Amino acid sequence: MPKIHRLAVLIDMDPLEPRLLGRVLTKAADYGAISIRRAYGNCAKLSDWRACLQYHNIEIARNYGAGANAADITLIIDAVDILRAGKADGFCIVASDHHYTGLIQWLQNGKVPVAGIGRPDASSDLREAYRGRFTAVEDLTGKTKVSDGPCWEAERDLIDRIKAAINYSRKPREKYVRLSLVRDHLDNFEARAYCHSDLVSLLKWYDQEFKVKDGSDIGRPAGYYVRIWPSSGQPAGVSPPRPPRQS
Repeated sequence: MPKIHRLAVLIDMDPLEPRLLGRVLTKAADYGAISIRRAYGNCAKLSDWRACLQYHNIEIARNYGAGANAADITLIIDAVDILRAGKADGFCIVASDHHYTGLIQWLQNGKVPVAGIGRPDASSDLREAYRGRFTAVEDLTGKTKVSDGPCWEAERDLIDRIKAAINYSRKPREKYVRLSLVRDHLDNFEARAYCHSDLVSLLKWYDQEFKVKDGSDIGRPAGYYVRIWPSSGQPAGVSPPRPPRQS
């Protein structure tokens, strides 16, 4: 499929974990330049989503009507409206419900490029409608943790800030630092703003940057400990600068 100049990414929130949004957008960006990013579902019932959607600059669509299929109907109507208004040249539909099969077939028949991302157990008719351009969410989980554009820049800043806090909290020649000390140096930090329930979950997500251990695994008192992986590069005995405060 050729690169799409203006790609609309339409996301059904119900079957997707919010922490996967970065990887979903990264995969979608393989198909073209994302010009529209919109999510569908009842955000009031999906409290973890609101901060994640804001973080990734994704618009929350207001549903047409109420009920179990309201989000599906809204996504389908919006896709048609976006195409007819000339706001996009192609689509990436992030959904697993078979209700979207007709939309995908309609787009394909109109020679509109369309790709899909969804659960591996998505219905066979939906997956087949994409004509080989369907990616299972589980296939995204082993990829490098890189989000798209400004989102990745924000994540890189966060990772660097955590590393600075670890180095500031660490004693000379110490590899693992008690996580509570690191948290104390992350002023005004809120894990939910980065799509995670707590700091431990976030650090484990970035397992190419950090290693988290229980104290019993490294001969230390109970509690979580963290180190920079594979190494911080901070010379032993050198006092690093205090991590910057978050405004």
